[in-house]
Order: sequence, then structure tokens, then C-alpha cells
Amino acid sequence: MTFPGFGTIIIVMNKRNGITNRAIDFVVMYGEMSAGYNERLMSYDPVEILEEGWKNEYIGLKKGDLGEVEDIFEEEYLVPENEYKYWEVLDIRKWIEEKKA
Repeated sequence: MTFPGFGTIIIVMNKRNGITNRAIDFVVMYGEMSAGYNERLMSYDPVEILEEGWKNEYIGLKKGDLGEVEDIFEEEYLVPENEYKYWEVLDIRKWIEEKKA
């Protein structure tokens, strides 16, 4: 037995999962890159890392994914082990807002 609109629900769920997966991939990529720089005591520009991830064809991030990216970053900022710096958080937030515009 099929339910009216059931296929639509699956399509919406798959679309949502795609956005979430791209957003997670993007945030993880940024976190790994920044952690690598921090572990080696190297300076880095968060915007350069963000731009690299934005252009990464394997992540495939889209403008519509930025809300989810923002939500995930906001959760990640609160995890002490991630050691996000205040200036880094400001740069990330600014970058996301500029990309959303």
C-alpha cells in the first residue's frame, strides 16, 4: 500500500540528507585543516581554508547549504576540545554572512 505524497517525503528527506552531508564535510574539512595548523604552531587565515572548501568539488557545497553550515559551526564552537579562537569564530561568521548575501 502506498500513501499519497510518500514519494515526496522521501525526496525531501534525501535532499535534506544531502545538505547535511555537504555541510558536515565542509565543517570537518575546516576543523581538520585548522587543527593541523594549530598543532604545528603555524599561522593561517581561516578565510583561505573556507574558500578552499567552498571551491572543493568533492564537498560540493552550495549557497543553500550555508544555513546548515552555520548551525554546525555554532555547535562546534562550544566543544572545548576544538579550541576555536575568538578571532577565528568572528572570521568564520563573517565569511558565512558574506557568502549568504
